[in-house]
Amino acid sequence: MPTAKGKTLPRIINMMQLIPITPRWTTAKILQSGLEDRGFAVTKRTVERDLVEVADLFGLVSSDSPDGYKWSYSRKRADIYLPSISAEEALSLQLVEHHLEDYFPKEVFSQLDAIFKKSKDTLVRSELLHSWPSKIASLPHVLAFKPLNIDAGIKLLITQGILEQRKLEITYGGSDCVHLISPLGMLIRDTKLVLICYFYDYKEPRHILFHRVNSAKLLTETFDTDFDTLKYAQTGAVGVLVNAEVIDVKLEVKGYVKDLFQESAINESQKVSDENALTKSTTQNDWVSVSIKLAHTLELENWLMGLSDHIIVKAPEQLKARVIRRIIKSLGHYGIKTE
Repeated sequence: MPTAKGKTLPRIINMMQLIPITPRWTTAKILQSGLEDRGFAVTKRTVERDLVEVADLFGLVSSDSPDGYKWSYSRKRADIYLPSISAEEALSLQLVEHHLEDYFPKEVFSQLDAIFKKSKDTLVRSELLHSWPSKIASLPHVLAFKPLNIDAGIKLLITQGILEQRKLEITYGGSDCVHLISPLGMLIRDTKLVLICYFYDYKEPRHILFHRVNSAKLLTETFDTDFDTLKYAQTGAVGVLVNAEVIDVKLEVKGYVKDLFQESAINESQKVSDENALTKSTTQNDWVSVSIKLAHTLELENWLMGLSDHIIVKAPEQLKARVIRRIIKSLGHYGIKTE
């Protein structure tokens, strides 16, 4: 049984924590149940009186419905009740808003409006950090392609399917064929949103692109899964595999790539050997040896080719041969004949 707590302030504070931001809403009856779960013995009439008394103070809005008045925080004033945040936290939130907005449905991202507004207000008041958002930028590894246009309604249905573990029926690409999928997770790859899912009853995950889904229907049928997108991504499976086995890649590198490997690591297996380091000061044009265990993917080949003026592939032979064939083929596009 709930324990009666006589103090009004703790009860109201707990009640305010249970109220969502519009367009979501709650009722006095729902709040009463929530407060009882937290140990407050309270009547529905008391909750209604509390709501009326604090509505203007905390920016609450209400509307009538068959279930009674619906209550929520006004989106314009939803930051009033949020706890204070530091200037450093505010800066982090502003960077999140700037760099991730394109990857989430506007309906989902807008739920964070209140805390983003509070972060902006906090930075404006900070003499030290108010100008930081204009001093920080993020550059892509390659060309700055803009995120692809994705139908907001389709994106919302897919993300809802992932969160609620509900199956979807989709059409994909240029086909009208309807596919049954179980959405497992999503990841950001370059400027693309990738959906990881099961097709029908197959147990091998497939990867499809959000922007190529032409239609989506969220079903009531659910599925059980303990799928972990981060662990899955770390296996290298999200790349286009050429060889299912992990290979021992051996390279000779110089210049930019040399600095890259000496200053950072892809994984724990990476080893860099610089034979010149003990005898003389090295330069950008000196080659160093790198060995690392990696999955053989098309992404790996593309990276090696893109920086081929700074990389020599030594092993394994299959990787070396594939890179050489692709380089020769690319030279042919420029009319350069090779024997």
